[in-house]
Amino acid sequence: MRSNLISIGQLLQKGYTMKVETQTIKVFDSKNRLILKASLSKQRTFKINISVIEDKCLLLEVKSENWLWHQRYGHINFKDLNMLSEKKMVQGLPKIKLPNEVYDMCCTGKQTRNSYNAIVPFNATRKLEIIHSDVCGPFEVKSVGGNSYFVTFIDEFTRKL
Repeated sequence: MRSNLISIGQLLQKGYTMKVETQTIKVFDSKNRLILKASLSKQRTFKINISVIEDKCLLLEVKSENWLWHQRYGHINFKDLNMLSEKKMVQGLPKIKLPNEVYDMCCTGKQTRNSYNAIVPFNATRKLEIIHSDVCGPFEVKSVGGNSYFVTFIDEFTRKL
């Protein structure tokens, strides 16, 4: 979608159908699947929250059949992939040879990061000396008061909210 306004006429021309009832519009595709639902706002418009993403085309070049099976099985290691083949646990899986080269993306994806220091260098010695806080949200469903976020405060000394 290139704009935040949708023309019902254009949707009809493209084969979509609409159903409006009880202050809600529903848009269906040509296979009658619901693709959009919006409630009527105070301004008598149907507000839809859509985040636009840029289209990307991803192309993968496979060097050999061994690498193809490695990628199909979620980058499983070749030793286990070979075992699946030898024990005939996967129908149609050919004998896998261990490659000589290393796939950079597999190595990068399997690296772990260094752990961070989880210990606070200064421990509280009395109530309310150190307070930890966190903001959570936004949540799709609002609270009874109409809020989309909440904040937590935890006392370091008592560990109570």
